[in-house]
Amino acid sequence: VNTTLQFRYNNMHSVFVPYIASGNEGDTMEAYSACDLSSGMQVGAFNQGCPGDFEGGCGTAWPNVFEAVVTQPGTLYIVCEPHCMMGQKIRVVVGEEAAVP
Repeated sequence: VNTTLQFRYNNMHSVFVPYIASGNEGDTMEAYSACDLSSGMQVGAFNQGCPGDFEGGCGTAWPNVFEAVVTQPGTLYIVCEPHCMMGQKIRVVVGEEAAVP
């Protein structure tokens, strides 16, 4: 909790969050597993943060940046829209914030 996740990617990718309006975790997991993005939301575009070309533009091979701040425990599902069926997706399980000694 209260951690920033950062995704850097080139212009062949996007960042998409599968979302099921029911709010049911099982439905969202099913959509994630099947790469069903019909109810999802794109949160990082092909040119997120840099309108460069495929070769990197903006001076780097990974010109696009998407950041998510995790604010509560739970599971966050993130996929690359055009590459989800090839396994380019991640499930992040978030626990309670650890106490600092």
